[in-house]
Amino acid sequence: MKKKRKSKELKEKEDDLLFYLEYWKKFPNHFQKIAQKEIDELEDKIKNH
Repeated sequence: MKKKRKSKELKEKEDDLLFYLEYWKKFPNHFQKIAQKEIDELEDKIKNH
């Protein structure tokens, strides 16, 4: 069985999501709200891809 290759765009979205999740606790409180919106958007885009 062939493995599907991820598009470059999808890979970038996953990398961004991992960045936000990895550094979540280090963000100041006001930035956590913005980061949470980004995380939600990225998860939605990845799921719908």
